[in-house]
This record gives sequence, structure tokens and C-alpha cells, in this order.
Amino acid sequence: MATHNVEKFDSVGIDSNQNPLECCDACGSDDIIETREGYTCRDCGIVLDIQKLEYYRPYDKDIVQYAVLGKTQMGYKRERLSLKNSMRFEGLNKLDSLRTSEESVFIVARVEIKRILTVLGFPLTDVDPLLEKFKYNRSQLGKGTKYRSPQMLLPCIIYAYYKENNKPIREKDLLEVTSISKKDFNAFKFSILRIWPEYKERNRKEYIIQRVLEVTEHFDLGMPFFYQSKKILNQFYDNIKNTKDDVIIALVASITLLCSQQSNVSISALCNRLDVKMSTIHR
Repeated sequence: MATHNVEKFDSVGIDSNQNPLECCDACGSDDIIETREGYTCRDCGIVLDIQKLEYYRPYDKDIVQYAVLGKTQMGYKRERLSLKNSMRFEGLNKLDSLRTSEESVFIVARVEIKRILTVLGFPLTDVDPLLEKFKYNRSQLGKGTKYRSPQMLLPCIIYAYYKENNKPIREKDLLEVTSISKKDFNAFKFSILRIWPEYKERNRKEYIIQRVLEVTEHFDLGMPFFYQSKKILNQFYDNIKNTKDDVIIALVASITLLCSQQSNVSISALCNRLDVKMSTIHR
């Protein structure tokens, strides 16, 4: 039976001018269907050696360029002009090209400052002072350093600005809403005195008192707790002032917590709030 089929297939003559999709190249049948594997003959079940091509976009449409051409450019000029608001887009593009690179950086910095302050719950009236601090400190840094970018410099500027003005700010919350790593953030804090001399002259004790007040309000410990912490701080400040602000706050608040015997708040919860390890204040 197999020999008979082979002889039958060999005897089939196929016209060279005939469309190969109209007949099977093995049995000559014109009953061809399209399947998942390709074009298949319904009589003999052989899949034809014709590639199955698929194209879902009409050929009369403009070709769309999906490659990334730049950070602020979408497609070619012909594609941009075909948009609904193409004239407005072209005008904005010309205005943007008139700005210098420094002006563009300051615009990005202002937007980033507003975003950070909004997330952290700080007033937007601090945007202009922070932007001026950013401009000055950026000019003090050498070109080519990574801290000149708004994403790297602004978290450090915001942190130092609020500490200088004795306004409570949590380093952990700031790092969560910014892209700078904790390693880079800590590295910049050690060099900030070189470009920000006013930061060294800040009133540390007043800032610590404001942070103690913030902790008191967060855990609802009452004003007697705050006044007792303030007395302990004034008594031991000269002996503990050479450590970090958060460690001083955790130490003072922990001593007050133990003396007042507040059972509703644990020292571990207090340390977690200040991002300080319990082993640090036990030393």
C-alpha cells in the first residue's frame, strides 16, 4: 500500500506557474487549510513547506519607531507632528531647547523638593529656601561628582536644613521616599561641614528637645514625660553630646520611660521609632 502511494505521488505533475498554496506538492490536492502548524493538505495530512507569515498592522499605516531615541523625545518628528496637539508640542519643545542645562536641573530640583515635602508632610513654604540651599551647595561641588544630581543632593540638603532649623525629621522616612542609598547618604553627611558651615553652628540641644516632643506625641506619653526627658537631657547633655542625635534621644527617652514606669510603650518600640539598636543605648 505504501509503494502504491509513493508511485501515485511521483506521478503527479505540478504546473510551475501554479500558486503553491492552491495544491499539495505531494498528492496534488487543492484542499488546503490553514492550521496552527502551517498550511496542511486535508487529503494526505502533509504540512506544506510554505512559511506561515503573520502581520497584524495594515501596510498603508505609517511605520512606528519604538526604539528609545532620547529621554525627552518620543518617536521621529513626522510621528510627533501627526499627534492631536502637535503644534503645542512643537512650541513647548522650542521653549525647552532655549533653557540651559543648569535651568533644567533647577526645574527638576523644584519638582523633586515639592514631591518629597508633600510625602513627608512638611509645608511647601520651605521649597524656595531649600532650592536656594541646593543651588549654593551644588555650586560648591566639583563637576562630575555624583552628588550634583538632584536625586542625590536634595535628600542631604533637606535633612541638614531641617536639623539646622531644629525641625524634627526622620532619616528613615526620608530615605524611603528618595532614591539615594543609605551608604551614599551617610558618606555625604561627613563632608557636609565643608560646604555648609552653618550646619556646624546649629543648636543641637534644641533639635533633640523637638525630637523628644515628637516621640512624646507619637506614643501619646503626655507632657509630664516630655518635661522629665528635658530635665534628664539638661543634666547629662555634656556627657553624651559626642554621639548621634538619635542615640541621645533614644537614651533620654528610655531613661524617662523606665523612671515613669509606662507599661504601654516598650523600649524596643521606642528604639524602632528612632531607628536605633537597643544594644547601642545599653552601652
